[in-house]
Amino acid sequence: MTVRPSGPGRIVVCSDGLHHYLPGANELAAAVSGLPPRPLAVAQGLTRLALEGGATTTWRSPYCRFR
Repeated sequence: MTVRPSGPGRIVVCSDGLHHYLPGANELAAAVSGLPPRPLAVAQGLTRLALEGGATTTWRSPYCRFR
């Protein structure tokens, strides 16, 4: 897969398990935009949202910024 961002922003790549708690791109974008722009903070924030939504399994969420 090739991704060509149209401008500055963030990319979050996560396993399919997160879609149960943030099913659409807009929901994921809104959740990430409210978090500090640091990889650990994004991973912790998304993990917290999944756990609050009832998640019982572990998933991974790589994150990077681009300019």
